[in-house]
Formats: sequence, C-alpha cells, structure tokens
Amino acid sequence: MLSYPRTDCAYITNEEFEYLVANLTKYLGLVSKRVALTNTTPNKRYVNGKKVEEHYAIIMTKVVPTKNQLAALPKLQQQVYDLVLRTTLAMFADPYEYEETTIITQVGDANFKATGKVPTKQGWQALFDENKADQQAAATLPLVHQGDQVQVNLQTPQKETTPPVPFTEGTLITAMKTAGKTLDERMKALDTCVVVRMPLTRVRMIYPSVLQRSFEQS
Repeated sequence: MLSYPRTDCAYITNEEFEYLVANLTKYLGLVSKRVALTNTTPNKRYVNGKKVEEHYAIIMTKVVPTKNQLAALPKLQQQVYDLVLRTTLAMFADPYEYEETTIITQVGDANFKATGKVPTKQGWQALFDENKADQQAAATLPLVHQGDQVQVNLQTPQKETTPPVPFTEGTLITAMKTAGKTLDERMKALDTCVVVRMPLTRVRMIYPSVLQRSFEQS
C-alpha cells in the first residue's frame, strides 16, 4: 500500500507522479474531506528525479485499497497510511492562503507586537486536522483601528527549568542526521563527530538498543 519506508527523501520522480495523477480520484475517495486537486503539473518542489537517491519519498503505491481493506488494518497502520495519503494529496491541492495583520501597541517607551492570520482559502490545509479552523479563529486579532487607545494587561509567566526530554526512536534518528550541528566551535575543531547518513544504517543502530532495552521506548 505504501512505498519503501526506510527513506528520508522528500522527492519523487516523474514516473511516480504520473501514476499518482492517474489514481487521484481513487485516493481522494479514501479521505472524508472533499478537496479540489487541480495541480496536476509536476512541481520541482516535490518532483525532482535529480534529488532522488536510493529511494524516493514515501507515497502510496499503485495498489489503492478499499475502505474496507483499510478498516481491517491495525489502528496504527491505518493512521500511518492516512497521514501519507493526505500529505501526498496536498501536493495536488491549491495553496493555503491567508491575510496577516500586525498590530504594534505602544506601552510607555516599549512597543509590543501581535500578529494574527485570517484564512482566505483553505487549499491543502483542508486535508488535515479539522480542528485547525478553531485554532485559527483563536489566533484572530480583535478589531482595532490605528491610533485607538487600548487597555493593556501585562503578566509575567512563572516557569521552572525542566530536564532534557528522553530520546525516542524518532529523535534519535534526527540526532544521527544532524550530529554536530549544535556543537560549539571548540568541539567542532576536534572533528570527532560522525554523521550517520544512511536511513537503514540508523535503523540497524537503533533497534538492537531497543531490543536490549538500553533506553526506554515511548
């Protein structure tokens, strides 16, 4: 149902793009939202054979399952397929468009900046979390006009430091990809950092540790 999973490539070739276009109607039938998928011309942001290495990005295969076949899968597998499906379909949807407003409020000698966004076209965003609309509404700024006098309520948040979050399989893989990027100059000078670039190598390094319970799986 999905292509080769052990890849971090973000691109596909024209060959994959063509079969995705040919099956768009079937793929869209697997999601509850009706979204216009009109961008059927390859975009180099997603379709670029020169940037495909051993394997292309994770996408759906030519074998399109029925809703009943998907429902028969374990819950986690359903969620993974749904995420890949929606992310891939977003490539064919219209852009997400919005108007952004910035308000500068002067309090004494200090200026405070607030920004808010009002969606004008959902586009690809409609394929994802249906609660997005509520979140966007919460971020909408109140109606004000230039020069208005407003009441300001200043609060100082009370926070405590927290220990670093334990690694998960996902964050370990990211750490292997980006090893050395957060080192200071003195550590970089030692040149002792090894970046693990091959996805399969990362998996082979992590999973023995998982099996030996060297770290706690979350």
